[in-house]
Amino acid sequence: MGSSVKFEEFWQHYLVAHSQPNTRRLHFLGVAVAVVSLFVGIALHNPVIAVLGLAMTYALSWSGHMLFERNQPALLQNPVWSLQCDVRMCRLWLTGRLDKELSRVKAIAASE
Repeated sequence: MGSSVKFEEFWQHYLVAHSQPNTRRLHFLGVAVAVVSLFVGIALHNPVIAVLGLAMTYALSWSGHMLFERNQPALLQNPVWSLQCDVRMCRLWLTGRLDKELSRVKAIAASE
């Protein structure tokens, strides 16, 4: 992915790189751990909890790439967009629209 890549192209690459359901499950779990640890860390005035939660989040997410996808996490290409894509993917999953978006992106990738 070059420096002139637009977010929509990155999003498509991101979804293809997360095509295995188990990888997505680990990402969803990781996002949940991050959110909970952030709130608990704030509530208890203990930043260590938030930092440990973030470390666990990355461990869960990256293990999906190593175990199931056999690819590099998108975080290494663009950390900000990767976070945006994590949130977008989780939102689509929670609203029941992720399968439709995966089909759309796979059709685009197949036509290229």
